[in-house]
Amino acid sequence: MGDEEIQRRKALSFAQAVGFEPLPRQLKLDEIPQSVKAKLWFLVHSEIHASSKSRGDLYEPILSLVKNFWVSYEHRMIDEFRSSRQDVINAWKPFFAESMPWWRTLDFIQWMLRSLESADFARGVEHVLKSEMTAYRLYEGTTIIPVATPEEGAAIFNALDGLTDPASQPIRAHLLQAAKELTGGNFAASARESISAVESYVSSATGKKDFSKAIYALDQKKTLHPAFKEALIKLYGYTSNEEGVRHPLLTKETAPVTEAEAVFMIGACASFITYLQRTFDQAQKFELGATAHRLPNS
Repeated sequence: MGDEEIQRRKALSFAQAVGFEPLPRQLKLDEIPQSVKAKLWFLVHSEIHASSKSRGDLYEPILSLVKNFWVSYEHRMIDEFRSSRQDVINAWKPFFAESMPWWRTLDFIQWMLRSLESADFARGVEHVLKSEMTAYRLYEGTTIIPVATPEEGAAIFNALDGLTDPASQPIRAHLLQAAKELTGGNFAASARESISAVESYVSSATGKKDFSKAIYALDQKKTLHPAFKEALIKLYGYTSNEEGVRHPLLTKETAPVTEAEAVFMIGACASFITYLQRTFDQAQKFELGATAHRLPNS
């Protein structure tokens, strides 16, 4: 195993590295790993300790925050309020338990972001969400938003479901690798593998290695909409023109591909593959049926 492969695996779980988790974390909406919950709790726990005395009494800014939580978030009576450090830890820690639904954890974090109004805490939360490659990011320091849409995740699964025969394995391998690289934060490599999956499909379907010629050859088999055909060619051109995307070994600089661009690429390329499969598989079946109909009875 080469050094490059070892470095790649360091950024992935074992399941991701061997292909048992095909969907990148950025597209896994409606969930967050326990590792994220643990790191978010570390941030919250640190804020509690930073605003408490050695004997456990709380002071500002956490004291006001805890009162706000007690009344506005938990809807409990203020005369029952308890302000010791351990009482707060006992009340807040369950939001980060493995059994706690993901949305309750993020809801609590967003409430704390808006109530605490701490730039340092916001930077910590953003770092956790981003470094763990979750499907969520922090917007303007107070609002948690998704990176992608459910449709983008579904596009990858739809493409993989259609790539089960032996001839499709190279295409499938590129798409799975794109997902792994995206999870590992290697955005240029993910974009490269995404377009390579489309390239592998059109090459195997036409026998032509040149991408543009392969697309036009497909167009001869079944007419593609001109705008769709040009979109494929321009998408390939983007990865070819962006330094370090298509030819990473020929440049020492990292290709300037953002996470958002890599997420778009894998979703778009997976959708392209599914569309091309359905279009040309149906066309091929029609041709075979027409040929069989023309054959004389024996």
